[in-house]
Amino acid sequence: MSEGTTHIKAVLEAFMKRSKNKSKLAEASIKESWSKVVGDVIANRTERIWVAQGVLHIVINSSVLKNELQFHKEKIVERVNKQYSQHFVKDIIIH
Repeated sequence: MSEGTTHIKAVLEAFMKRSKNKSKLAEASIKESWSKVVGDVIANRTERIWVAQGVLHIVINSSVLKNELQFHKEKIVERVNKQYSQHFVKDIIIH
């Protein structure tokens, strides 16, 4: 990269830190990389994802998988936050 240019990732991260809409941007980013965070099996069973006040809500269309994910909520929170290098998600509610 030439002198004076900035990576788009750095620009977006700076914008998110200052933006009042950072939750919407983070939500879109989580949706975009959901399969990387939880794997294809869970991602394919996920019907909807949204974030409200630091809580990640996911709608899963498999009762067996919902039950299994209850045991892994902390690990999913950790993976999501690691993906974005910030502690954006505090908890998960599985619907």
